[in-house]
Amino acid sequence: MKKILLMASLLAFGQAVQAQSLRPSFVPALKSAQENPGTVPETSVGTENAVLFTENFGSGISAWQSLGFRSTNITNTHDTTGVWEYRGTATVPTRATGSRGAFGSAAPLASPTTANGFVIFDSDWMDNNGNAGTMGLGVFPSPNRGLLVSPIINLTGQPFVSLEFYQYYRRFAGPAASQTVPATYVLFSTDSGATWSDTLTVNNAIAVNGATTNPSIVRVNVSSFIGNSPNVRIAFLFSGQYYVWMLDDVKLTEVPDNDLAIATTVMLPDTANGRTLEYGILPIQNKTPLTFQARISNNGKVAQPNVRLNVTVADTLNNTFFTGVSAQVASLPAFTDTLLTITTNYPATNLSFMRVNYVTLSDSTDITPADNAAVRQLSITDSTFSPAVAVPASQGIVGTGQFGNPPAQDVGLANLFELVNQDTVTSVTARLNVGGTASTQVGGLVLFTIRTPDPANGLPGDVTTILVESDIYVITQEDINNGFIRVEFPAELFGAPQNRVLPPGDYWLQADLFSNAGANRVRFLDDLTFTQPWFVSVLYTTQWFSNGNALRMSLNMANVAPSTINVNEINKDLNLNVYPNPAKNILNLSVASDARLGRISYEVIDIAGRIVSSEVVVINSSNEVIPVDISSLQNGVYSIVVKTSKGYNTNRFVVAQ
Repeated sequence: MKKILLMASLLAFGQAVQAQSLRPSFVPALKSAQENPGTVPETSVGTENAVLFTENFGSGISAWQSLGFRSTNITNTHDTTGVWEYRGTATVPTRATGSRGAFGSAAPLASPTTANGFVIFDSDWMDNNGNAGTMGLGVFPSPNRGLLVSPIINLTGQPFVSLEFYQYYRRFAGPAASQTVPATYVLFSTDSGATWSDTLTVNNAIAVNGATTNPSIVRVNVSSFIGNSPNVRIAFLFSGQYYVWMLDDVKLTEVPDNDLAIATTVMLPDTANGRTLEYGILPIQNKTPLTFQARISNNGKVAQPNVRLNVTVADTLNNTFFTGVSAQVASLPAFTDTLLTITTNYPATNLSFMRVNYVTLSDSTDITPADNAAVRQLSITDSTFSPAVAVPASQGIVGTGQFGNPPAQDVGLANLFELVNQDTVTSVTARLNVGGTASTQVGGLVLFTIRTPDPANGLPGDVTTILVESDIYVITQEDINNGFIRVEFPAELFGAPQNRVLPPGDYWLQADLFSNAGANRVRFLDDLTFTQPWFVSVLYTTQWFSNGNALRMSLNMANVAPSTINVNEINKDLNLNVYPNPAKNILNLSVASDARLGRISYEVIDIAGRIVSSEVVVINSSNEVIPVDISSLQNGVYSIVVKTSKGYNTNRFVVAQ
């Protein structure tokens, strides 16, 4: 399919936005170098990974400067509102509160010292005061800039310096409302804040509407910016619009000799079979072998000898299904990275919830072994298919009443599925947000469809591309109690049969959410564990927008084996009907077609995908009934697939002996 990046802004407010810049001239002149000077512990000099400066905000931000710039204010004169906030034990709100915005609500930052507080730039809340209907009317309308500026830090004699901090960030748009860049930056000054000579962009890898884990750790070598300088200031700059950035446990440390880290991990699918995306849950019928890769960074100032990657795949009982070791890099130079690959593929044949454990090693002793390891989730199931993982580390909320001005009450959500083998879709499971003021409400309506992509842009096509659909589903109190809905794709809808067999290819699972003009809110959960390409999940209000994560909507498949006859197209002129349904002993198969069929075959397939009976017959008329002997079949659900030279069609029936 054709996959084209969406550049439209999901929250297009119609506001006039003046271009902003991160040039040093737009950073204000700060207080004198004598105010709030930083200190360097005497024991830090010459000690590997010595802490040169640390701040856990246990005493608030009085030693820092917090400056805000309202909307189109791009001068050096800051506004009096819209600044970084300190959330502590006695503040209002307290450290128990994260973002209060209407669109990007988030839990408090889960940093190591969150018990004594953290800092937050809550752009979403400052724009709308937590009310979706008051966008642009908050205390500090978006777009905005907020600077959090450190005291002066003396780094004399420290040429190799690393910056570390804990964060949570959800991305919408950066300067000038650009979605091509994030809103998060770190600025550096070596003259006590008189000028700001360097800017470091943070969170480039986070997709629009995506988020980091809570918390994530940023570690970056900043030696070239501030190394060996006596009058250093650093500033955390939020420059853009919407959602939130939370920070805690800021450190400057001496760069150690030996410090490997896993930067990114990949479970690369078998692209030769038409799959390009990583899926958290795969049905056995549609799994492909996986290649494990990781990008390894040498963050130390000494070359690392014999760098390699180990990967194991195991279930929660520590049954190991796969182990692999990459080729070694004889010497990885300081401040460089490399991509390591496990050349033996994992066949992914184990029906289990699994953890994929990545570990990088060298012949040196690493100063921070915690970042030498990473863990991913993978589930191989008999029928469930989803880009989301089974147990997300963090989740978002997506649904009606959140997006647009006024907020849209009819919203479309869609996940992309790449089928490499023919399979039958039977139903959908969607996880609901329940509890709190954003809870899904009884009476909300949901309609699910399977669609082919629009050839022009790869997005979900219009109604003419619908292959399978559900009836409209009304959310009940039982659904709210369960936290999910399961909605069937019936074999017959409104008296017409549905062909639910999907040949290999790309398909969109689309959910249309209806809130009855806002009376019955519908909110699905969104997996924020792993930032996905934009085209994995998309959202529709007045047009399609990228989501950046994986909606927790899964397809449930019947695990029907690929056809043994080379028939690749659905014969839309071939109409099937089966009766009685449920059936006992004899099933009547009604076959009607405008075309002369002649010799055809049929296969009866059970829920496990096994062909339990088959026959070749000759059709002499345009509308014929074939008796099918089912007396030997056990009670249960079966599919019958009729194949002709023109294509195939299928139907579902129940045996009740």
